[in-house]
Amino acid sequence: AIQGNLRDLPVEELYRLHQRFRGEFAEGLEIDRNPEFAVWLGAQRRCYRDMHIAVLKLLVSRVDSQTSE
Repeated sequence: AIQGNLRDLPVEELYRLHQRFRGEFAEGLEIDRNPEFAVWLGAQRRCYRDMHIAVLKLLVSRVDSQTSE
């Protein structure tokens, strides 16, 4: 769903997507003395956080527009 067009999803599906984002990506997973992994993990966490933000922004805008009608 994330790779598709989020704008095409109904509010219920956006809410279900939002609920799937829980905590940090791979929370608790660390590998000592492995800077390459740390960089990759940081990038993945930022990517997932950005996806969650996109879902939340769209969800809020849809809910706001529905309540103002």
